[in-house]
Amino acid sequence: MSTEELKTKMFNTFRDAFNNGNLAALDTICAPNMVDHSTAVVPRQPNDLEGFKKRVNGHRLGMPDLRFSIMNMIIEGDLLAF
Repeated sequence: MSTEELKTKMFNTFRDAFNNGNLAALDTICAPNMVDHSTAVVPRQPNDLEGFKKRVNGHRLGMPDLRFSIMNMIIEGDLLAF
C-alpha cells in the first residue's frame, strides 16, 4: 500500500468511525488482538478492540455534535502520527 493510500484509508476510517458512528470501520485498521493503552480507558471496560469501540460509541453518545478533524498526518516507514 502506498503512503497516499494509507493516508486515505486512515482518514476515511476515522471519519467513518468517529464522526459517522460506523464502528466496524475500525476493523480495517485495528488488529483483533489490539491492546488500548490510552489513559482514558474506563475502569472495568476491556482494553481490547471491542472495549475501544464501546468507548468511541460512548463519546459519540455523550457529545453527539463532536467532530474530529485530522489536520496533519505524517507517515515514516511503519509509523503513523496525526
